[in-house]
Order: sequence, then C-alpha cells, then structure tokens
Amino acid sequence: MKKIFQDLLEKYHTGECTEDELRQLMDLLEEDPSLYKYLDQHVDREWELQMIRKDVKDEDPEEVRKRSSGKKWIWAAAAGLILLIAAGGAGLWWNSDAGFTIYSTDFGERKEIELPDGSQVELNANTRLTWDNNWLKTGVREVTLEGEAFFEVVKSGAPQFKVISDEISVNVLGTSFNVSNRRGKTEVFLEKGAVTLELSEVNEIIDMKPGEKIWYDRSVEESIHKLVDETLYSAAAWKMGVISYQKTPLKKILPELSDIYGIRIECEDTLLQEKVMDIGVPYMDWEATKNSLELAMKVRIEEEAGVYLIKENNNK
Repeated sequence: MKKIFQDLLEKYHTGECTEDELRQLMDLLEEDPSLYKYLDQHVDREWELQMIRKDVKDEDPEEVRKRSSGKKWIWAAAAGLILLIAAGGAGLWWNSDAGFTIYSTDFGERKEIELPDGSQVELNANTRLTWDNNWLKTGVREVTLEGEAFFEVVKSGAPQFKVISDEISVNVLGTSFNVSNRRGKTEVFLEKGAVTLELSEVNEIIDMKPGEKIWYDRSVEESIHKLVDETLYSAAAWKMGVISYQKTPLKKILPELSDIYGIRIECEDTLLQEKVMDIGVPYMDWEATKNSLELAMKVRIEEEAGVYLIKENNNK
C-alpha cells in the first residue's frame, strides 16, 4: 500500500494523476491514516527545494520555516481542492490534517449528499454538517450539525451513527429522521426506525418512536416538548419543497425565514406578530417565495434599507 501511495503521490505532483488515481489516493489516506506521514515528508522535501531555489541559503533555515510554516500546506490543500472539483461537490471542504469533512449549503440552497458510509443526507438552507473521517477506526459514525438536515442512515461496519447538535446527541442504528438546530433550539422528528436522544444539559435520555417530534429550547423553563402523530409534511416540509407552518404565530415564523434566506425580516405591528398562521408555499428563491407568502399570509412585504418589513395588507 505504501508503494502504491507514494507512486500516486508522485504522479499527482507531476500532473500525471488521473481523476480515478486521485480518488484512489484519497481512499488510501482514509483507509490508512499512517500514510499522512509520507504526505508530510513529500511536502517537506518540496518545501526545502523551494527554499533553495529562492536563494535563502544565507538565512537561518529555522527562521524561514517558522515565517513560512503556513505555506507548506498549500500543496496538501490543493490536493483537497482537486478532489472537490473531481467530485463535483460544491459546498464540500476536505481537511485531511484535522480528519473531518465539512458539507455546507448557502442561504436559500438545499443539497443532497452521500456520506462516506453510504448514508443519504439532504441539507436545508444555511446548514453546516461535519463528518468525522476516523469512523472506521473508532467504530462510530459521527456528524455535527448546525442548521437542518434529513438523514437516511444505512447499516454499516461501524454500527453506531451519532448526530451531535448543541446539547442533544441523536443515536441511531438505521433510520430516517430530521434534525433542526437553530437559535438555541433543536428539533428531532423520527420518520421511521428508532433513535435515542441524549440531552446532556438536563441529563435526560429519550427513546423516540416513528411519528414523534421532540423539541428542546434551552431558553425556556419547560424546555422539552413531545409531539406525536407528526408527518414528514408537518415536521419537515422543506424536504418536499414546501415552506409550511401550522398554527404558528408570525413572530416565530420570521426568524426561521431569516435563517433560511439570510435576510433581515421584521414586523413592527405587535398584533400582527401574534397572528397565528396556517401557510404552505413553494420553497423557491426569496423573491418568488416572498410573493407566495404575501398571498398566503395576506400581508405586504416591503423592503426598506435592506430590511424586509411585514405589514398589514390594507387592500385585502
């Protein structure tokens, strides 16, 4: 394996590495993390040659190394960038040194990804998912979530799958579920299978059944709530291409829309803030969604100095 890795490394450096060979190079690194030392040696050797070419012999080599230590990883970062391009994975950041992969979406963007274990994940807008690349060594498939995602977990040689979201840890074997983590509030909806929630801050363990939704808000006294007989549409409508709220006051809807689209939305009318909404509109770009929201909520949404203001529709 070492000889194959070194040959591929040399081919990559000389620009002769094919896309398949590059993937093989990265697969070897994942299978055997000890190969990273050869990557380090290769970068060190090239760095020494670069210093010689730049006629820095008269300087203290150690001082040069300290001053430029950050640059020696440019080559390694480039390898990760090439892998990103080859995979066609916008929103993926590979970091071999730290041992994790980060998947992310922008405001208003949704994305389907496949994790290295074969599990399928759909990311909602403004979401960041971090995958631990050491899962084969640890026997635990672990991700950290900031935002919202729907998981379809497959069985694997590493039997345990764990989602870390603030103070909640979602432990599963093979199942479909949705996790949302925004503004200090975490929601978990179980579509099928079984999961166990560990709430570290309140020292509580909850076993969930299909159709249940648990939400935890550390800012309120009664922080844990359980809803039953939920459906994918009511609990994670975004996955079906819909923005849906049922019996929800406007003041709770606006922050979520701000998180999804990355814009500032306000309502100065306190009575309108408390108005309970039942809406379902297509999940599209902001302008198209805004028009649908105006019709569904019977309001006007006007932009003033970069802020979108919700106002009563006097022409309804």
